[in-house]
Amino acid sequence: MFNEANDPLIQPDVIPLHAAAPDPIVLAQPSTVFDDRARRFDHFAARGDGQQLFFAFMARLSRAQQVAAAAFVPGALPDAATLATRHAHRMPILPAGLSERDPSWVAALRAVLAASEGGPALPPAVAAARRNLQATSDDELDRLGGALLAFEYESIAADVVPWIAAGLQVYWTVAVAALGRDAARTIDVGGVCPCCGSLPVASLRRIGGMQQGLRYLVCSLCATQWHLVRIKCSHCESTAGIGYLTLSTDPDSETGKAAATREVVKAEVCDDCSSYLKLVSLEADHQADPVADDLATLALDLLTDERGYVRIGPNLFIHPGVTA
Repeated sequence: MFNEANDPLIQPDVIPLHAAAPDPIVLAQPSTVFDDRARRFDHFAARGDGQQLFFAFMARLSRAQQVAAAAFVPGALPDAATLATRHAHRMPILPAGLSERDPSWVAALRAVLAASEGGPALPPAVAAARRNLQATSDDELDRLGGALLAFEYESIAADVVPWIAAGLQVYWTVAVAALGRDAARTIDVGGVCPCCGSLPVASLRRIGGMQQGLRYLVCSLCATQWHLVRIKCSHCESTAGIGYLTLSTDPDSETGKAAATREVVKAEVCDDCSSYLKLVSLEADHQADPVADDLATLALDLLTDERGYVRIGPNLFIHPGVTA
């Protein structure tokens, strides 16, 4: 297994004392985030590896999210007093774990469903799921959203998961952006999103300016990015026993070292807590997207699972046990 900590060219994030510190929190841009993801799904759909229909659907769903986000206005947002309380207790500013969600998120879901109409025919099961959701009451849609946020997959059918996830992402991405960067604060728990409290879908090695080469965790819900030093487990915060697996890892070698260190996606594994989270490198591919590239490397999840590691961050578009 390749250990990045042993590579003299790749070291933990060190920010010189004389340098201005990079922003510890980067909010997603609702005007571009879903379109950028759709183009990445287009890239994967064009590879011709037998998953064209899946990636074409995900590109279409992402574009429907972009249309919905452009017109969506979230309902009541936390007022100044509520934000001050959450800041004082170092809580996320718009926590997704609350039992009561703003009902306007359902409007975001319905906008996604409407925006996905037209164009080539969807696969029958996908089209049926959309029709069923369009005929579903707001209360039941809200229940489904709560089940997905709580990972209660036994109470939500696999074929509706991508649609529900898409609506939730539009709501939280737009609502967090509406609160603005000044409202966001770092919190005590480094492994959860400081804006909504959700788990990361992956981590991202960024490029450009003061963030060049730095590692940010990427929220699975609102797409907020927050800085976490490299070679540190985002789950147990251990800096020992960190290693990396890639799809080119040689299982027959004595060391199990990865064949390449510049791959776009690697699984960062922690031997202390037997967990893993994928690391996506913009240095290796400037067009990479954490959500899309995660779905394009599900074989890497199988590899890490076979070696006894447990994934710690969800991709909200996938129901456990269901692969593309």
